[in-house]
Amino acid sequence: MTRKKGQPGYLAGQKKLQVIKTIVYYAAILAVFLAGLLTTHTRLNLLTIAAVVGALPAGKQTVLLVMYLREKVLLMGTERELADKLRNSLPDTDRDYFLYELIPSTKERTYPLECVFVYRQGIAACCLKPGTDLPSAQKAIRRKLEEQSVPNPSVQIFPTVAAFAGKVKELADGEAMTDKERRRRDSIRNCILSVSL
Repeated sequence: MTRKKGQPGYLAGQKKLQVIKTIVYYAAILAVFLAGLLTTHTRLNLLTIAAVVGALPAGKQTVLLVMYLREKVLLMGTERELADKLRNSLPDTDRDYFLYELIPSTKERTYPLECVFVYRQGIAACCLKPGTDLPSAQKAIRRKLEEQSVPNPSVQIFPTVAAFAGKVKELADGEAMTDKERRRRDSIRNCILSVSL
């Protein structure tokens, strides 16, 4: 079963998929090159050029693979159970806005977020990676959301699941949303998904 971005297990599934895609790209390059070599008995042919040109998308795929392999899912054990309980305790209207395993990326770096809750004014997130500069992550993600046409987004990132859970309980009111609020919330969710690996 394929996981969508924002669902638990997405990152592990993407790692497997990217490994397979990378192997296929390089196997295709090798097959084209060998086909040219075996038919003309020299590497000076058009199939060699096709193989070299095929190395460009394979290189891009390799970079994407490395990006995924660098990231680890840190939300495990009791912290994962706490996050799952938190999501399940949310009102139905708020559950669709609780996301897992997002890695928003900027030109400078990536910021792994184990859990993200999208609310009316912005996002609350949990980042368990030790050594992450949370204020710079908040600024970078806020800037990315503003670039995606989300005006004045609030971005709060917490270093523990417990602190994140407290904020989510405070923000999840379960009240009916107006169409305007729902569109803004959907826009924020779509933006954070689009800027994530």
